[in-house]
Amino acid sequence: MPIVQPGEKVLVTGANGYLGIWTVQRLLDRGYSVRGTVRSESKGTYLKEYFKSFGDRFEIVIVSDFTKEGTFDESLVGVSGVLHVAAPLPSAQIIDPDDYIKPAVEGILSILKSSLNLPNIKRIVYTSTVGAILREVSEPTVLSEKDWNDDAVKVVEDQGKDASANIKYFASKVIAEKASWDFYEKHKKTSPYDYSVILPLINWYNSCVADPDRPREEEFLARTTPWADVRDLADAHITALEKEEASGERIIVSAVDAANEVQSSISPTRRLPKGKPGIQRKALVSYDGSKEKRILGIRFRDIRQTSKDSLELFLKNGW
Repeated sequence: MPIVQPGEKVLVTGANGYLGIWTVQRLLDRGYSVRGTVRSESKGTYLKEYFKSFGDRFEIVIVSDFTKEGTFDESLVGVSGVLHVAAPLPSAQIIDPDDYIKPAVEGILSILKSSLNLPNIKRIVYTSTVGAILREVSEPTVLSEKDWNDDAVKVVEDQGKDASANIKYFASKVIAEKASWDFYEKHKKTSPYDYSVILPLINWYNSCVADPDRPREEEFLARTTPWADVRDLADAHITALEKEEASGERIIVSAVDAANEVQSSISPTRRLPKGKPGIQRKALVSYDGSKEKRILGIRFRDIRQTSKDSLELFLKNGW
C-alpha cells in the first residue's frame, strides 16, 4: 500500500520555483490536494491564478523566513506528506556562505522538528542535489548514494565568501542533508514519519544550443551531461512519497547523456548545432542509477522529447 495516496494533502515548499510548480502540477494531476509555500503574497498571486481550475484542492501559505523557529508549524497541520523542494540556488548575488547554509539547514530541521508531534505526517522527502555527492576524481568513477561531497564543505571553510556560488550551494546541501539524517536517525523510533532524500540533476542540453555557426569543440561535446526532465523529476519526488521501499533512502535521479543525439529537425523554426552523435565519452564522473530503477522506476523522457517540448513552449510564449 502506498505511504501517501491520491486524495491526501501534500505540502510543497518553494511551490513557485521551477521544480516546485511542476511538482504541484503533477500532484494535482494525480488527484492529490496541495498546500504550497511561497515567501511573499505577490509570489502566491500567480500560483492562485494558474491553478484556479483545481478549486480548493490547491492553497498557498506564506513562509517568509526558513530560519525562524517553528516557521512551518501551521503549514504542516493536516498534511500527509511533505516535499521540501525550496532552497537558495547558486547566485552571484549571494556572497556569504551562511546565506546558503542557514536556510538549507534550518529549513529542513524545522520541518522535521515540527512534524514530530503531528501523527498525520507519514513521509517527508527532501530535495538535495547530486552536487552533494560530487567529488574530485583522477580516473573514471561511478558515484553512488554512498558518496558525499565533503570537498565542497572544506573549500567553503577555507575560502569563505571567495568560494564559487556552486561550491557554496553544494556545501549547504551536504551540511543540511547530514544534519537532517542525524536528526531523523535520533528520532525515528518515536517519529510518526519516515524520511527520504532525492538527489536530482536537471540539465537540459541548452549548453550545446550555441550559435549554429560557432559549433562546440569536440572536447566539450565529449563530456557526459547527466540530466532529467523536470516533469520526470517531479514524478520521482511524488513516487518517493508513495513507495514504501523509499523509506530511509538517498536516491539519485538522473537520465542518460544524450546531448549529442538531438537533431535539428526537432525545431522547425530554429537551426540547431548538430553536435557529434556517437562521439566517445570522456567524462571522469558518472552516476549509479540502479537504486532509482529498483525503487522508483521512473520512465525518463529522452532528450529529443524534452528538447522538442521545451522549444515548442518557447515558440508558444514568443521567447
